Amino acid sequence: MGVIPLISGCVPPTQVMASGELIRMAGEADIHRFVGHISELFQSLSGVDRISFAPSGKIDEASLHKASLERWTRGLNEPQWGRAFLLMDGSDQFVLGHLELRGGRTLAELHRASISMGVLGAMRGRGFGTALLNNAIDWTKSNRLSWLDLLVLSSNQAAIKLYEKAGFEKIGYRPDAFRTSDSTFDEILMSLKCPILDIG
Repeated sequence: MGVIPLISGCVPPTQVMASGELIRMAGEADIHRFVGHISELFQSLSGVDRISFAPSGKIDEASLHKASLERWTRGLNEPQWGRAFLLMDGSDQFVLGHLELRGGRTLAELHRASISMGVLGAMRGRGFGTALLNNAIDWTKSNRLSWLDLLVLSSNQAAIKLYEKAGFEKIGYRPDAFRTSDSTFDEILMSLKCPILDIG
């Protein structure tokens, strides 16, 4: 049996940013770049940001490669499917940021997807997070999903403002979600209701 196409459903066109970077949907050939990006992003974090990004405290690149391939090759009618949008440099060789969508855990939850995203430090504050979100939201609507969910640390006010600007609302709160040696951190659940686009 052949590999299920990674890009199924309605696919947005590649978006070229004014500064030369581009955002596009990931394909199978991008998995090694994606894994390298996640590892680099993890290494750049510290404290609770690192803990919340990878609760196990490490990135196992072989396991991440295998899990990403499994998610990305599932159809949208299968639980735990995945799709990723990548912020690429102008040469389309290096991943500078990502947004991954993960489908529901069961058949009864396939109308929802969860978001995880990250942008390398030097690229932050330049509108790339907003662009990644907009691409993902448009794709979600055109693929007839109803809800997007995400978790964010309550201390990450910049991210919360970004998500609220995109239309996400705070719907849940998990106190004392993470602990470091000297602090505790709360986590917020945010969701966006996505009107389904009539694409004929």
